[in-house]
Amino acid sequence: MARDSPSLDQILSSFAYKPSETTTTTTTTKKKKKRSVGGGDDDDAPPPPMKRRRRRPRPPSSPPDASPPIVLYKKEHSHGTKRRKMTTTKKQKRNPKNPKNHPIPNLSGDRDGVDDDHDGDDDEDVDRDVKKRRRRSKQRSQLSAAEKMSEAYRRVAAEEAWEPPASCHSLLQERHSFDPWRVLIICMLLNITTGEQVRRVLPGLFLLCPDAETTTKVPAEEIEKVIQSLGLQRKRARMIKQFSQEYLSSDWTHVTQLHGIGKYAADAYAIFCVGKPEEVVPQDHKLIDYWKFVCGKDGSKECAAEQN
Repeated sequence: MARDSPSLDQILSSFAYKPSETTTTTTTTKKKKKRSVGGGDDDDAPPPPMKRRRRRPRPPSSPPDASPPIVLYKKEHSHGTKRRKMTTTKKQKRNPKNPKNHPIPNLSGDRDGVDDDHDGDDDEDVDRDVKKRRRRSKQRSQLSAAEKMSEAYRRVAAEEAWEPPASCHSLLQERHSFDPWRVLIICMLLNITTGEQVRRVLPGLFLLCPDAETTTKVPAEEIEKVIQSLGLQRKRARMIKQFSQEYLSSDWTHVTQLHGIGKYAADAYAIFCVGKPEEVVPQDHKLIDYWKFVCGKDGSKECAAEQN
């Protein structure tokens, strides 16, 4: 008996996919594994122990009466090139006028806040410092506005200049007192130099610049070459030219109004040109010697003895 041929649906169903038992078991095991990761029997196991960092022992706190505080150094940058000094005590506010917080002596008469139990040596040191400051202030004293307009510093023409008496001191200003411009130039050159240095330079300078009018026409470079041995030749050359230009003008009435003229040059002008040495008090030691000689003080006796 012949069999019936299979239909088309039966043929297609035979080729359809059917999961086997092995595949189902693998999927179930995977699901079980996933469940076990989320939370299962493994959750009961204790976590691994954490490593604890050992803390550095803190420095002992200093007692309130301890004089030297504990000093620590902390790196300010990662590379460690700079360090910042830190103390356990509170930082004191620094005074801009006294950055190192040194004890300031009480120079006034007020004794508030000063202990009476102290030695007398401290007072002597303070008095000595005050005397030094007063001595320095006298040396650095300048002419006031009223002193600059004194009659001793008034303008004097070359033909009206006073002829000072010759002395044993032989100052450079004595030899050139016939021209007030030269006297002032010599005083300007004697600043921060010695008389011997200026004495070597004057012949060449006055040969190149015999008067103020000629000086204004001479180039500054030529003046610099002549006075180069004195130092600061550029500054001095510019000062000489500007002073000579103002000296020729008719705007000034007192020598203190000119460029580059200070107390030393003004006093020399009053002594050697105006002829009023008694109205000034010089501070330069060489000028003081001649001032004493002219005013008839102790220096005149010494010069008279040397001349005899």
